[in-house]
Parts: sequence; structure tokens; C-alpha cells
Amino acid sequence: LRWTEGQPFLTQKVLSLVAESENLSGSTQELIEQIVHTKIIDNWEAQDVPQHLKTLQERILRLDERGRGRLLGLFQQIIYGGGIAADESYEQMQLRLTGLVVKRDGKLQVYNPIYEAVFNRQWCDRALGDLRPPFYAEALRSWQEASDEQKTSFLLRGQALQDAEDWAKGKRLSDEDDLFLRESREMEKREVSQ
Repeated sequence: LRWTEGQPFLTQKVLSLVAESENLSGSTQELIEQIVHTKIIDNWEAQDVPQHLKTLQERILRLDERGRGRLLGLFQQIIYGGGIAADESYEQMQLRLTGLVVKRDGKLQVYNPIYEAVFNRQWCDRALGDLRPPFYAEALRSWQEASDEQKTSFLLRGQALQDAEDWAKGKRLSDEDDLFLRESREMEKREVSQ
């Protein structure tokens, strides 16, 4: 239950894998941890039979580009910060309906440690990166990694900013995307007025 947080399908799967295990040496906790890692988490896309984790992934990735960006942005905040304050916003409700997160103690958190290991920072960053046009993704990444003094040099200007705004139009982007575009617009206005 520590691994599944009571999620019915995963709990049944872990118990079934433990019952089928021929290696019963060591403590029960070590055995379960080994089974969870080797039979569920490691190489999960190939081992997801019957399909469960792929279904969760598709609930986000099959959304239209607009909704996908916002849900991935929220999910990114949750996994990077260990949770976010729960509210009843449309986006949070949509994310909860995917099954990846749950409202606990007033916070939205990843449902269980298995989901947290599979749908980790790398998975989320890759899924968000797939949404962005390459020129924009590169500029955003450079801006995120830059020191405070260097950030303005990576902001978009001119046609690149116009192209990014055209792409972003009508999409619900992550807070990080919104901040990057807002700061790019402000920098462009300052430079034009100067």
C-alpha cells in the first residue's frame, strides 16, 4: 500500500506479482520494492500489461494541444514542488480526473510513488518540450537555465516573439511559458520605446 496508496489496479497487480515471485528471500519490504522496480517501473512502457500506466499517460497526451499544455504545466509544478495548493479550478479538476494526482491535506499531489517514479520530471519536461516549436523551446530552456543577469539576453524579440505569440494564441500554457512570453513582450516594448 505504501507503493500504490491503495490504487485498486496497482495494488492488485503488485499482490499478483508478489504471489508469482519465486524469489522469497529477504524481507517482505525488500521483495516488494524489487518487484515494483523491476516489474512495473523499470522499462514501464514495455511491461505495462495489462495496460494501466499508458492509459494514464494518454489521458493527458491525447488532449488537444491547448489543454495538454496547461495540465502538463500544472503537473510540472506538482512534481517539482512536491504538490501545490488545491483549489477547485477547472484545470486542477481535469488533472485529478486523469488519475495521476489526488487532493490530500489541501494539496494536489502525485497519487502514489509508482506514478511519481514513472511520470517524473524527465517525462514531464519531455512531454512539455514536445508541445513547443523548436526555436521557442530552445530559447525558453536557455532563459530558464541562465543566471538572473543573463536572462534578458534569451528573451524573444521581433519576428521570433511574434511567431511564439501566434503559436501560443488560444493555448493554456504553463506558468513558466506565460512568464517567459510576458517578460519577452515587456522587453520588446522597452526596447521599442527607447
